[in-house]
Amino acid sequence: MKELFTQKAQPLVEIPQEPLIIKKASAEEIEKAWSFYAETKKEMVAEHLLLQRPKTISEQKIVLSLTSAVEAQLLNNIKTEFLSHLREQCQDPGITIEHILETKSINRPAYTGREKLEKLIEKYPALTEFKDRLGLDPEF
Repeated sequence: MKELFTQKAQPLVEIPQEPLIIKKASAEEIEKAWSFYAETKKEMVAEHLLLQRPKTISEQKIVLSLTSAVEAQLLNNIKTEFLSHLREQCQDPGITIEHILETKSINRPAYTGREKLEKLIEKYPALTEFKDRLGLDPEF
């Protein structure tokens, strides 16, 4: 009985250990793997359009420019699968994806007297002094 506890367990099947090849992927390799993945997602229109967004690739970091929180949520949903694809295809486990939200200012026309005055003051700050000196009221 004591022999059963002292014997070392023998592996049932020997798995050959291949050396893990780690390299830094070039921007061209990442772009090629990115395009291939985007082509596989053509059926999923939202994901395909997301993968067509402008991106910046520098070393192992990919920065994707997004315009809304909905796109950011969609990216987070596919990020794990997508990153594993990129890392596997490029043989680079250090690849990361980040996103930035671009905010666009809406330039709406000025309708009221106050809005028109505020736009003019943005263009010509000296108008503030004239308005105060002359006692002008934009609401009148």
